[in-house]
Amino acid sequence: MPDPNVENYKKALSAIVEKQGKDIDQLQKVFEDGKKAVLRHWDPIRNQLIELLKKVPVPPKSDEKELAKVSEWLEESIKKKFAKCTYFLSPSPEVKLDAKAKKMVEIGIGFGFKC
Repeated sequence: MPDPNVENYKKALSAIVEKQGKDIDQLQKVFEDGKKAVLRHWDPIRNQLIELLKKVPVPPKSDEKELAKVSEWLEESIKKKFAKCTYFLSPSPEVKLDAKAKKMVEIGIGFGFKC
């Protein structure tokens, strides 16, 4: 037979968890609203950055070996620029540059929420 004192203690603890659970639900709503605000601001910033990067011509007489390193360098540069946001966000730039064709094939910048 369960100890009534322990059962009462568990009920008291459960009531506190339940009450705080309601506060956590409210916090979740605030977070979701914040995510929506970030998304509203993120898309124009990302799209403009991508368009501007695409407009920079790849130098036709560049060294292929050096040019092959630009994709990784640009990805790291973008991550560093977004470093102030990395407490909540995880930027994930993806750059594909064809060194042989001297052409930027693909550029995208995604992100994920860390919370």
